[in-house]
Amino acid sequence: MSEHQEALKRQELRAFRQFAGSIRLHVIPGSVRQPPEPAPDILVNTRPDGPWAFELVRLNDRLELHRMKLMDTGDVFERAVAALTMMEQQQIAMLLTEARVVIAPRAGFPQRELRKAAGEVAKSLLRLPWDFGGRVPLSSDGCKALAYADVYRYEAGDMPEVPRFCIMTGDYSRRADLSRLEQKLLTKYESQAPIDLLAYMDRSEFAFEGEIEAAREIVERLAPASVFRAVWLYEGLRNRTYLAYSRACRP
Repeated sequence: MSEHQEALKRQELRAFRQFAGSIRLHVIPGSVRQPPEPAPDILVNTRPDGPWAFELVRLNDRLELHRMKLMDTGDVFERAVAALTMMEQQQIAMLLTEARVVIAPRAGFPQRELRKAAGEVAKSLLRLPWDFGGRVPLSSDGCKALAYADVYRYEAGDMPEVPRFCIMTGDYSRRADLSRLEQKLLTKYESQAPIDLLAYMDRSEFAFEGEIEAAREIVERLAPASVFRAVWLYEGLRNRTYLAYSRACRP
């Protein structure tokens, strides 16, 4: 298996685990398998439904690579927090117990400006109440490299497996590649277990107006003739799942 294939397997496994948690899927420990092609991407045993197969498709646009790279720079903000006193670190940990900070860097600023902004964000978090949610007030001088920083709060138990600082940017945001969804719905797969399709936005969301509706329209049009028992749409950033189609719901 190539390095690229191994990375894809890890990405799909992470996405599946997050999705399974979001719908409270009772996965029997140790039962998740990733068989070689042409089998479905994920085979799992669940309670009480038994064997279940999932084919996965990542809908992030290929031109999103730069944005995805930015998303992995959250350690800049973690290092800024680590530079604080122990008491201050504990204060921020309490603030982010059921929350994450969504950071939006501006395009064109060098890394040193991002590091400077990270320090300002850490100081700003210290001034917030423990249950704060929303836009973080930022210094205009120290945070020129950032468009905004939001504290996003989750319902108890719904926290996704994402870093405490999630790097996003409207400057690099791309629409979901819904052609991949169409292609998957038109492809035939064989599985002894019931097979569902999981279409996911990796560490992202359906951010553009009409995007989720367009995805649902494609599913409604193509899913009835597909091999899939159900089709799920999952937003990794918000840990939010939509059941777009289910044969069980059809007369």
